[in-house]
Amino acid sequence: MQELCSACHSFLNFLFPLKCPGCDVRLPPDRIVCMECLTALEREFNPGRIQVDGHEASYAYPYDGTVRKMIISYKFRGKFKLAPLMAGIFKRMLGEEEKETLLAGIPPFCGAGNPEQDHLSPILALLAASGYQVRPLLLKTRRTERQVRLGRSQRLTNPAGAFRLNPAESLPEKRRIIIIDDVITTGGTLRAACESFPGWDIRGLMLAHGETDGRM
Repeated sequence: MQELCSACHSFLNFLFPLKCPGCDVRLPPDRIVCMECLTALEREFNPGRIQVDGHEASYAYPYDGTVRKMIISYKFRGKFKLAPLMAGIFKRMLGEEEKETLLAGIPPFCGAGNPEQDHLSPILALLAASGYQVRPLLLKTRRTERQVRLGRSQRLTNPAGAFRLNPAESLPEKRRIIIIDDVITTGGTLRAACESFPGWDIRGLMLAHGETDGRM
């Protein structure tokens, strides 16, 4: 397929202007986020950790402000051009020392009917390209309700039993793994994923930690 000429690009940008997912300001064609929102992301960076059944889960931000808008745009509005930004946040949290540790993302449901959108794969691919040991160790065995629609008690039970080990993947001798996801609230998804790795040294790494108030 032929690439569009520069004049066509300019005309399309005029008709359908690119907007920053954090504040809706109009962007030039070579930007995916405005400088004000990039500055806000740096200012709002506030790593923390919680415990989920004895497993540590680290996160980069509270699920609020600019990062919340970015995650919503990426996950629910298909703004996958934000993947390098998201991968950069994960790399900042992981550091060079975790390049020998296995990383596995929470998988989408890929059964017949209405498969879920796989929003983590572009981020995981960028992490793999940066030298991290990304492996598809988890499979999702059934469709679950979106956690954002549920209250606390439902979030704890909704993903239970929804994952299994990928039989196509061989397991390493050093059984240490970091499970990657976008947002953690009650820890129900991480808890369900951990059930597939009994006896492993497991921790979670998420972009943000949110409250269970029913918001996206």
